[in-house]
Order: sequence, then structure tokens, then C-alpha cells
Amino acid sequence: MKLLAIDAGHGGEDTGATANGYLEKEVNIVIARRVFDILREKYKNQVELVRDKDYTLDYKARTNKIKNRYKYCLSIHLNAYNGKGTGVLTIPSIFSPNGQKLAKIIADNLSKGLDFKINKYYQEGRKNKSGNDYYYMHRLTGKTKTVIVEVCFLDNLSDMKKLNIEKAARAIVKGFEEFMETI
Repeated sequence: MKLLAIDAGHGGEDTGATANGYLEKEVNIVIARRVFDILREKYKNQVELVRDKDYTLDYKARTNKIKNRYKYCLSIHLNAYNGKGTGVLTIPSIFSPNGQKLAKIIADNLSKGLDFKINKYYQEGRKNKSGNDYYYMHRLTGKTKTVIVEVCFLDNLSDMKKLNIEKAARAIVKGFEEFMETI
């Protein structure tokens, strides 16, 4: 298993959220590429991008690229909630104490690095009605510990004015490196 997959959420026909002149898929890939570039310097060929261009990956293709191939996966996103949400949100698997720890450390670093409040940190992930992980990125990536990182709210103009790609990427990297020092 390699160390880390960096997933730029959405892509191609799946734009993700759209607001304030932004397409989520475009911002996600810029942040993901920068996180990849920084971490690749330290971890060399142990870090890979799941999607390096703008193309459609359905959920099966995306998770098959990750499942049991990496110890960890960071799925980079921006959130949206009818202009009413703000701040950082991280979502670990309900079955991964290490993922929960990683999610908290990344949320704390994004909050400090970008001066965003922590909107919500799902300490034990999020469950569906059958008691499994709510998000397919957790359910379908096997032994890979996946954390969904919602950097800020795309549909909140105040968040987007504060978003700095370099600071966001460095905060995510700092969070991952701090986590690695604890295991």
C-alpha cells in the first residue's frame, strides 16, 4: 500500500457545487494539485493524485482507484448550503479512529490557517439508516482511511473571499504531517 491518495472531488460532467462564479470541481483540483506537489517533495512516490485532469469519474471508478491501494485518502471538496453555511467541515469514517484523528487535525489546521470557524467535525463520521458510513468514499474504499475535507463553503461569498489556495493547501499538508507524527 502506498501512503496517500489525494482525491480532487467531482470532475468532468459532475461540477459539484456552483456559486459566485465558481465551479467546485475546478477549485478542488487546484487545491488537490497543490497539496500533492507539497507532499510529493517529502513522501516521493508514496503520494498520488486520483484525478489530475478534468474528467468524469463515477463513484465506482473513483473508489476502485483508491480501495486498498493507500493507507489514507484525502478527498478535497468545497461545501454548499444555500449560502447559509460557513467554515471548515471534515468527515471521517465511523469505523476509523485514525481517520477521526486525521480529520480533527486537518480541520484545526484549516481553521487556523485560513481564519475559518470549524463548521462541523463529525467526530465519529456520519451514519446512514443501516448504520454504515453515509458517504460512499468511506464505504467503498476498503482498508483505506478516507477523510472528506470540505475546505469552506463555495456558496458563501465571505468564505470565498477568504479562501487562499496556497494557505488551504499548506494547512491540509500541515495537518497530515502532524497526524503522521502521532502514529
